[in-house]
Amino acid sequence: EEHREEFTSIQDDSVKTQELQIKISPNPATDKIWLDFQDAGTFDVATISIHDLSGTEIYSTQTSDTALTIDISKWKQGIYIFSVSINGQVQTERIIKE
Repeated sequence: EEHREEFTSIQDDSVKTQELQIKISPNPATDKIWLDFQDAGTFDVATISIHDLSGTEIYSTQTSDTALTIDISKWKQGIYIFSVSINGQVQTERIIKE
């Protein structure tokens, strides 16, 4: 039992250190969203998908660049879920469109 608890804490620490560091700004936004992958480490491809709150995918792309700008000016006002996947890890953010 003791060994199992120790293993769990080691797992938790390793997950924290591998968290993606993707900056998504501004939030809230009105016309453009900037994604910055500079601190995400080395990667071949980042997959970006954006869903509305009903779960409908409204945008999807892949990039190997360290930054990306997305035009959201024609989107309805509301909350959107941005998911960025790099090297099998996913970072999810809620973005407000005003």
